[in-house]
Amino acid sequence: TVVDTAGAVWILTVTENGVTLMDAYGRNIAPFGDGSYGVTAGAYEWQVLWDDEYFSIHGYSGDEPVTLVSDTIYDDGGFHACRDTDIEADPDSYESRFTLYRYMEVQVEPEPSKPEES
Repeated sequence: TVVDTAGAVWILTVTENGVTLMDAYGRNIAPFGDGSYGVTAGAYEWQVLWDDEYFSIHGYSGDEPVTLVSDTIYDDGGFHACRDTDIEADPDSYESRFTLYRYMEVQVEPEPSKPEES
């Protein structure tokens, strides 16, 4: 059970052509369009691949294929669109396989109070 989800909840919206990503701050996320490393705010439909255990998110930065990664190199805990060639060169530095969790708010019912004795 994940207890503290502050900043960690993203919304994935399935579309006819892929999936859109909205970060915890309400911004739609897209890869940079010039072939460089990173993400920017903007509308974009990513492609999702599923391997029976994990999913990965893919797109293009310009003509360059990219994969959404949780970056371990810069140690900022952020997500970036990383060129596939960079991932292939140093696969242990980029985590691109994710597990999908569904966020649910749980209401805790208060315990009934004991009746007062008279």
